[in-house]
Amino acid sequence: MPISDHSTSSDSGIYRFLCVVSGKCYVDSSAHMAARKAEHLRDLRNGKHASKQFQNSWNKYGADAFRYEILEEVHAADLFLREQYWIDHFRSEDKAHGFNILPAAGPPLGIKRSDETKAKMRASRRNRVEKPFSDEHKANLSKSLIGNQRTKGHRLSAEHRAKLSAVSKGKPRPYVSLAILIVRCLIPRGHTDVRIQDL
Repeated sequence: MPISDHSTSSDSGIYRFLCVVSGKCYVDSSAHMAARKAEHLRDLRNGKHASKQFQNSWNKYGADAFRYEILEEVHAADLFLREQYWIDHFRSEDKAHGFNILPAAGPPLGIKRSDETKAKMRASRRNRVEKPFSDEHKANLSKSLIGNQRTKGHRLSAEHRAKLSAVSKGKPRPYVSLAILIVRCLIPRGHTDVRIQDL
C-alpha cells in the first residue's frame, strides 16, 4: 500500500522511511513530523530528494516498496540526541544499511546543541556496538544487488557510447584547454620539448 501523504501524528519526534526490499532506511526528526513527511514525499516524487541514494532507491523500487514509521515521539529539545540514537541503531549513515547522508543528526529548527547534548552524543557513539547482520538482512542485501549491472563490470553499448559522443561534440574540454595553455607558457621560455601528452 502506498505511503499516505497524511500522518496520524504531527507531534515532535523521530521517524524513518524503510525500503522493505533492501532493508535500508532513512532516519530523520522533526518538530512537525506530518509536514516533514509530506516534504520528503514531494521531493521524492519530483526526483529532487537531498539523499541521492534514497532517491535512486525510490526510483528503482517505487513508492509501494517503502514504509513510513514513527520511531518515537519526543520533545523538540531532545530531537538531536534521539535522532542520533536511531541513526546509530540502524546504521543508516552507512550506505550498506541506509540512505542518511551524514553520520551526525542534523539541526532541526536551527536549535544549537548544548554542551551536555554533545557530550551525550559522543558517549553514545563511543559505546556503540556493531551488530552482525541477520541471515534475513543478508538475503535482502543480496536480492537488492540482483540485476545491478554496476556491480558486474557492465559496459556501455556501442549505441550508448555513440550518443554520449554526439552530445559532447563541440563542447569545451577543460583539461585539454589547460594543457594547451601550459605548453604555450613553457615554449617561449625555452622548453621546446614539451608535448601535451606528457602533461
